[in-house]
Parts: sequence; structure tokens; C-alpha cells
Amino acid sequence: MLKILHYLPGLPPVQNGGMIRYAVDLLTQEAAAGWEVLLLLPGRLPKNRNKETKIRKAESKGRIRVYEIFHPQPLPMGSGILHTDEYTKPCRGKPYQVFFKQERVDVIHLHTLMGLHREFLEEAKRQGIPVVYTTHDYFGLCPLGSLFDAGSMCVDRKWEHCAECCKNAYPLWKLRLVHTKAYRRYRRCLWLVRLVHKAAERTAFISTRITVRKPQSVVFSDYGALKAYYTDMLGLVTMFHFNSDTAKEIYQSRLGAVNGRVIPVTHNGIRDRRRKRRCTGRLRLGYFGNWSEQKGFDALLEACRQLYRKGRQDFELHLYSDTKRREECFVKNHLVFSWRGFVQALNNIDVLVVPSLWAETFGMVVLEALSCGVPCIVSRNVGAKGLLERFPKTGFVYDGTVSGLAWTLSSVYDCRELLEQANDAILKMDYDFSYTKHLRSIKELYRKLPKQRARKLTDRRQPCG
Repeated sequence: MLKILHYLPGLPPVQNGGMIRYAVDLLTQEAAAGWEVLLLLPGRLPKNRNKETKIRKAESKGRIRVYEIFHPQPLPMGSGILHTDEYTKPCRGKPYQVFFKQERVDVIHLHTLMGLHREFLEEAKRQGIPVVYTTHDYFGLCPLGSLFDAGSMCVDRKWEHCAECCKNAYPLWKLRLVHTKAYRRYRRCLWLVRLVHKAAERTAFISTRITVRKPQSVVFSDYGALKAYYTDMLGLVTMFHFNSDTAKEIYQSRLGAVNGRVIPVTHNGIRDRRRKRRCTGRLRLGYFGNWSEQKGFDALLEACRQLYRKGRQDFELHLYSDTKRREECFVKNHLVFSWRGFVQALNNIDVLVVPSLWAETFGMVVLEALSCGVPCIVSRNVGAKGLLERFPKTGFVYDGTVSGLAWTLSSVYDCRELLEQANDAILKMDYDFSYTKHLRSIKELYRKLPKQRARKLTDRRQPCG
């Protein structure tokens, strides 16, 4: 029986999103299958940064034993990294050494590097414990985790321009607050969350003004050291679990020919709900997600405006988001919903649009839509396009531009039969949507991990600058 240690940045309601949903479902189902599962989380970040790092037992989640790292590295919270030296502080490896010898885990499965010390991976290497890393985003290759800059893929491999992208990152005091039990307890108090975020924005603005006055060479040196730190950590990974060919191509373009396997991600709520669908009457487009530039939301709105201006006005754009309402005449606004409501929302649209501008590592919503028989219009930047390429005619992959999206929308508007044909192709897909299949694939990945031997590490750390 395998003994697995999972590491992720937190649990709901403090941490949410596709990574958390995937990781929680995976470790829960592994435990249900009889595996011994442990969970490690970043714990409190003390104000006194000289305090020693410790591993402390936390409240168990059913059969899953939970531990927390007291004094982890800060969690960037997806806003980037402002003070780079705070993220590369060394710690004694002794707590990790003792923990690994005590628990004797067979595999360590990382879902992020956020909050983790390099010493954690160095000690795992010393003790011969193989490490799997699921590529939910590009953190480690990019301090923002998106590799997105000025509307397109970031090409800065030396991290020379990261200071500009990270100028609005949260200051350390706000990150320290996120690590507290009080914040976790009151995460759902919107007034508190908004107050913290507003204060963080003001502090970030002041910090940015101060940072700009520093010599450019100092800023570059800081981010160069940060890049070297994360490159070392990624070099200690035994096996990469790429969730798409897109993620594999990007990681290997930055790290070289690393050992890995492509296994699309999923979650335990997905079932085979495919059914015959008819597209008659008004065309109903669906978009799920936030309104950020990298998600391609502005590109989608502009493509819809072009459609409307050219006389194709019998359509609705259904927006499912927790952002403020849009007032365009063709928009239908919807609130955030539960998973059950999400399935119902998919059943109320004719086609899903995923217009991402960043190289999205997967895009779970595409798999969710296909499981309900809903055709998809997907940017070539979305990792889940691999599903549409593997099963031809189940959807539409466009070139990622506004004009390409507008042309695709015009095509399905003028010929609704294209959507019905796509639905027919989805119904014929030879694809197992069950979570059991995914669990088997992950187990096989664990089994094929190369045998590790405990070893003494040479100094892998490279000078930066």
C-alpha cells in the first residue's frame, strides 16, 4: 500500500480554484481507495523571521492526517512577488529530515512550490523519496505563475522585467495575515476581506514607488536570485505530471527535457452527462471565469460587439462570474454558483467559449462542458484544446486573436448545424469521464517513478546576476 504525502497551499474556503479542487479530490479518493494519505500545508508565518521552521500536527480530515509548516516561505497569492529576499530565506533542514524519517512516505506529490522551502526538496532527495509535481500553473518559471506579459506569452527567461509585473504584489504584512487562523476563520466575511485588500493596494502602491527608485541592477539581481532558487527546486523534482501538452512544451522549453508524463486533470464531480442537444432559436454563448486580460474576456466582448455590429444580433452572452455586472445589450449576468448549479448552467447554453490569451495549462471547464455534451470554442492557448484535437469535430480551436474568434462566432451563428454536428461527435467520443480512470493513471505514474537512492547532495546553487 502506497503512502503519499501531498503538499498544497491551503484548503477551502481560504484557498479555492482548480488546483485546490483537483488536489482535494485526488487525496480524498486515494484515501478512499485504501492508500495512506498525508497532507502538508503552509502554516503560520511569524513576525519574527528568525524563528525556526517546525512541522506541527494539525486537525485530521477524516482518514487523512494533516500537518502544517510553522514558518513556511510566504504565499504570493497570485499577485507576484515584491520583496524577493523574503522568499529565498534558508531554513534548517532538520525538521524535514525528522519528519521524513518519522513518516517514511513512498511518494511526495507537490501541487505548487508556493510556501515551500528548497530545503524540503533537498532533504527528500537525500532520503531517496521521489517527488511528483503537477503543473497547475507556471509558478517557478514566473513569479506570477502565468508567464503572461503585455497581452502575450512572456519571453523574458532571465526575469529581467519581473519587477514591473510584480509592482502591485501584496506586501509581507498582508501575506502574514493570510497565514493566520483568524483570517482562515473569517475568510467569508466580505467586509474584512475587502478592507484587507484595499489596505494592501495602498501599501503596494507606496512600496512600488520606493522600489522604482532603486537602481535597476539591484532589482534584476533580486529576481535573478529568485529565479535560481526556483530553478534549483524544479531540478529536484523526480517526475512532472503535465496536465496538457501545452504545459509540457512550455516547461521543457524552460527546463530542458525533464522527466514527465501528460495526464489531463479532472475532478470527482465530473460524470458522463452527455445528451443530444438541439440549437434552435437565439444562440446562447457561455463564459465562465473572471474578467482578467489573460483570460481573454475583453477579446470575447470585442468579438461579440463585431458580431452585433454586422447584424448578427440574435444571440446572448451568458457571463458566470463573481465580478460586477456588464451592461451590454447582449449580455446576461449570472451569479457565482455551486457545482450543481454549474451543470445546470452548462445545460442552458449552446456553446462554451474559452478565449484565454495566456498559455492555460489545462482549462477544466472544457472537460466539464464535454461531459455534458456541450461544444466548445477554444483558443489555441488553452491546454484542453488537446481534447478537441484528439476527438475531431467536437469543437472549434481558433488562433487566439479577436478576428479569429469573431470569425468562429460568425460561422456558428450562420450555421447552427455546426453545433449539432459537434454535439453528435461528442456523443461518439470514446472517452471515460469517470474519476476511477484518472486515479488509475495517477497510481500508474507513482508506480513508474524511477527508484531513488538516498544520497548526499552536491551544492546545486548557482550564482546569479
